[in-house]
Amino acid sequence: MKKLLAILLSASIIISAAACSNTVSDNEADVSEGTFESAAETAVSEEVQSSDYPAGSAEEKLENMGFKGVVYAIKDGEPCIEYTAGTMKNGAEITLDTPVPVGSDSKHICAAAIMYLQEQGKLSVDDKIVKYFPEYENGGEITIRNLLNMTSGIHEITVDKLSKQLSVDNTKAENVAIIKDYVFNKTLQYEPGYTYSYCNANYFLLSNIAEQVSGKDYSELLHEIFFEPLGMTHTGTVDELEGSPDWADGMTYDLDDVCPGGAMGSGDVITSASDMRIWLEALSSGKAISEESFSAMTEYTVTPAQPKVPYGFGLALKDDGSVGHAGHINSYAANISIVKDRSFTMFMASEEIGVDTLQDIMFRELIPCVLEDTGE
Repeated sequence: MKKLLAILLSASIIISAAACSNTVSDNEADVSEGTFESAAETAVSEEVQSSDYPAGSAEEKLENMGFKGVVYAIKDGEPCIEYTAGTMKNGAEITLDTPVPVGSDSKHICAAAIMYLQEQGKLSVDDKIVKYFPEYENGGEITIRNLLNMTSGIHEITVDKLSKQLSVDNTKAENVAIIKDYVFNKTLQYEPGYTYSYCNANYFLLSNIAEQVSGKDYSELLHEIFFEPLGMTHTGTVDELEGSPDWADGMTYDLDDVCPGGAMGSGDVITSASDMRIWLEALSSGKAISEESFSAMTEYTVTPAQPKVPYGFGLALKDDGSVGHAGHINSYAANISIVKDRSFTMFMASEEIGVDTLQDIMFRELIPCVLEDTGE
């Protein structure tokens, strides 16, 4: 009998819900200035752990660290870092086209889908979610906007009680029903809009709303409105893996561990560095969604308890104007950054190091190195 899964939805702006495990985390999110998340580190080399990173160009720094993974950065439409090193689980060399799971980096794609559907007149971010979940007693107090910026008051779903009910043998519909039943029968942590708390359940519900208003499976919707029109040929979701064994070969988890529907909206995307370049440029330039919608995704929220919530719609916000997100799933860590006023985007992923170290390398070493090299 296949093992039951514990949705590894780490509540520190990371998610591991695509795979089965008996380990969960109930820690509060930590989205402080200068970092997009905190997460337990995996084993790393002394070179990467050292506070004194090697000198040189971005690529030289990465090579001298012994960095294994992929880094792809674009400045003013042109690549300024193209780095790959190491192999996938199946022994294939990592390239810019290698699909990797990105965990909670998936959230901003879900948020963009909601904004796209709003542009189509199919919903409003100010809708009360009781419109979509009439069985939810608290749905009349919560708006789609509250889900997007994590101010809903809904409880996290990274709890053992819930994870033990979910099974890889269940259909997507069965797992979704179990998660919804758990969420809808919990009292709220606080009045919606009062404060911010990172919660994967918000994006699980958002993906469900997207399915309802579009009449399409969430994965199908993403392909139709984003992946196919933009030419993202190495991108999909974990819920597609069972029907795509060739694509799944070499991933960091086994097909037997994929939980149908468990990571939907909050951590389900698998993509490549080359496709992430396409996506980040399309998102920030008005090609995927309107510039007005993207601007709404990157606005600070003011709540009675917090004058400046450091989270937009699926994106963590920094005072310097940059936005981004980080994710962790199984042994993979990923990170994105968009520096809007400099037309700069970066994507990093690695199976060798944890998210904290990945972010340290990105923000402390690579971004300053590239921007200084280009005279910024």
